[in-house]
Amino acid sequence: MTLLNDNEQPSDNTDIHKISGDNPLLKIWNLRVLVRLNIFNRFFDRYGGMHDPETMHVLGLSELRQDEGIDKKVIFSTLRETLNTLESHTLTLSGDVFSTNISILQKSLSLTQCEIDILRFSIVSSSSTGFNMVLETLGEMSNEQIRHTLSVILNVSRREIDNAMRANGALISSGLLRINASGHYMHSLQQYLDVSGGIKYALTQEQNNPTAILQCFFKIVEQSPVN
Repeated sequence: MTLLNDNEQPSDNTDIHKISGDNPLLKIWNLRVLVRLNIFNRFFDRYGGMHDPETMHVLGLSELRQDEGIDKKVIFSTLRETLNTLESHTLTLSGDVFSTNISILQKSLSLTQCEIDILRFSIVSSSSTGFNMVLETLGEMSNEQIRHTLSVILNVSRREIDNAMRANGALISSGLLRINASGHYMHSLQQYLDVSGGIKYALTQEQNNPTAILQCFFKIVEQSPVN
């Protein structure tokens, strides 16, 4: 495969978008935003209902999309019950190329589960148009609000989020994830979390060996012998 440096973008983003697909994480993330973060009514009113095909498919509500007369209380109740059911079971992820590569990355860099969850969220969420519509409804937030939002979506404690996003932590210091503060106080969640196109692309490509995944991101520096 052709390796991309940190600033290059893949010419074809098909591989990046396929990582969302029927990803079960997208469903539970969507549900947590809509139900736990209390934006269901805002989202419903903003888009005149729940008519986006991708969003409805991810939420498992495709059969309701054509029903113009469906009451939004019924939809919300269905979403809440679905979320409770999903959270009562252990989520099993498929062994696709992306999941395999991100697992290799976690082990190689000794990333915590929270760090890898944040990285996975940043990549997978950006590949789903429907989920981006849901996230956009959150609007711009402060740093504190963004971290609270992440803790709810990923279902982890705020302390874990803070530890994972330390400037000297492995996730940030490695350059895998960049915090795009850009001098402003308020940001959207999508603007705040920045993963380069090169990293997203590399994680969707089948690698010949475990070290190849690291070579996509980090230049091996030969240290001169100490005189």
